[in-house]
Amino acid sequence: MPPRMNKVALTVGRRGSGKTTQTLKVLSVYQGLYERNFIFDTINHEDYRQYPIISPEMIPAIKKGTVRVMVNQISFPSIMAIIKEHCRNCGLIYEDAGKYITETIDIQFRNVLLDTKQRNVDALILFHGFGDVPSKLYRDVDMLTIFKTNDSPQTYKYKIPQFESVYKLHLEVMKSPVKWEHRTLMIN
Repeated sequence: MPPRMNKVALTVGRRGSGKTTQTLKVLSVYQGLYERNFIFDTINHEDYRQYPIISPEMIPAIKKGTVRVMVNQISFPSIMAIIKEHCRNCGLIYEDAGKYITETIDIQFRNVLLDTKQRNVDALILFHGFGDVPSKLYRDVDMLTIFKTNDSPQTYKYKIPQFESVYKLHLEVMKSPVKWEHRTLMIN
């Protein structure tokens, strides 16, 4: 088994910027690390349809494989309570997280993130812009991947750690002629 990572990764990028393509690569790494991987999906995303959808109640029964759990703002807290209780040695992907993770971060979700090392968990959280990311979440992540966005980190500099580095990388990404350009920064 490859070495443990136990990282909380945040990805920011507008629609069509390459986030899902990169996420599938990360998922492939997670599948090499963990027997169980959970994708929290909001729209039955076509790029994840090869993975079965399960109900939240089935999470404890999953012993092996990659599955999807459909999530929305109402169901998210109860799903995170199940994950907190039953997820060890697994990968978590929060697709289109701005639809269900708000500025008032659910305590169960925050506990899942804060306990990644103790539970041997990696998490990837995807948002469409810097402004969609809750302030506390910036403080809880280990790395930030920046794709092209429709907003600027400068507008949210008060809540972004290592702002100068983030701003510099964002400028590099935005100036690149490559459509799917992205950069990653370790921030904690």
